[in-house]
Amino acid sequence: MKKLLLVLVVVLSFLGCGKDKVSQEAAEKIGLVFSVGGLGDKSFNDSAYEGVKRVKEKQGIDIKYVEPESVAVMKDYLQSFADEGYDLVITVGFYFVDPLTEVATNYPDTKFVIIDGVVDLPNVKSVVFDEYQRGILAGASAALKSENGVTGIVGGLEIPIITTYIDGYRAGAKMVNNDIEVLVNYAGSFSDPVKGKEIAVMMNQGGADVISHVAGGTGVGVMEAAKEKNFYAIGVDSDQKYLAPEQVVTSVLKNIDNVVEGVVEEYTAGNFKGGVETLGLKEKGIALTEKVEGIEEIEAIIEGKVQ
Repeated sequence: MKKLLLVLVVVLSFLGCGKDKVSQEAAEKIGLVFSVGGLGDKSFNDSAYEGVKRVKEKQGIDIKYVEPESVAVMKDYLQSFADEGYDLVITVGFYFVDPLTEVATNYPDTKFVIIDGVVDLPNVKSVVFDEYQRGILAGASAALKSENGVTGIVGGLEIPIITTYIDGYRAGAKMVNNDIEVLVNYAGSFSDPVKGKEIAVMMNQGGADVISHVAGGTGVGVMEAAKEKNFYAIGVDSDQKYLAPEQVVTSVLKNIDNVVEGVVEEYTAGNFKGGVETLGLKEKGIALTEKVEGIEEIEAIIEGKVQ
């Protein structure tokens, strides 16, 4: 009898260890493809990487990540992860909409996440941020700090996700000062800080004393100009105060790091669901790193606490 019990204990222990090992291996088959510009953009991708590091620290899971050299190779990276049997593949940025639609259709058993874009497939979770609300927060903050009554914003590409933010920026500035002038210019790139700096300097010469951007790595040039010309600046996507500590009054965050961490938690807990999730101020998907005096009233309006 004792011998039988011993055998059962050994067998059950082996099965238990095997199950844990399989679960761990499955959980670790997670890949992430950054957007163009890659790490070091001081913005979107770097915020996602913070989530990657937190997943490692808190959940013990190593996420394999890759940095595409261009939009043209995004599909190849997605295809590679799917071919290698990755169970969850996370993508960062709207550039992935078309390649992900194709790959996710061909790999219905693989789960995908797209951050900042929408793909309408059952095996894809789309997480988007309320760009209009983010723009309002940035524009209102700029108007509250401006003494000249002129503010500027540099966009990356003139595409819906960017123009929506800029529409919100204009609306937010007007909520504070209906007479404020809002200068808008597009760099035509998310990875051209030289162009970003050039535009920001021109805006400053045109009277803008607070300049924002929604331009990814191009916005680093806006911060450089702010530091050199000593005008106020507003960062985006991640906390950019370190780029110009005396000039950056706040940054409008997309909590991309939280999204990366959250979708991995959902997956490992078996709670992954396809569909679209929109995150705004109320859902804590967006936030300001610092609050300019008077911005709380604007936040209350956005959250519907006051009319």
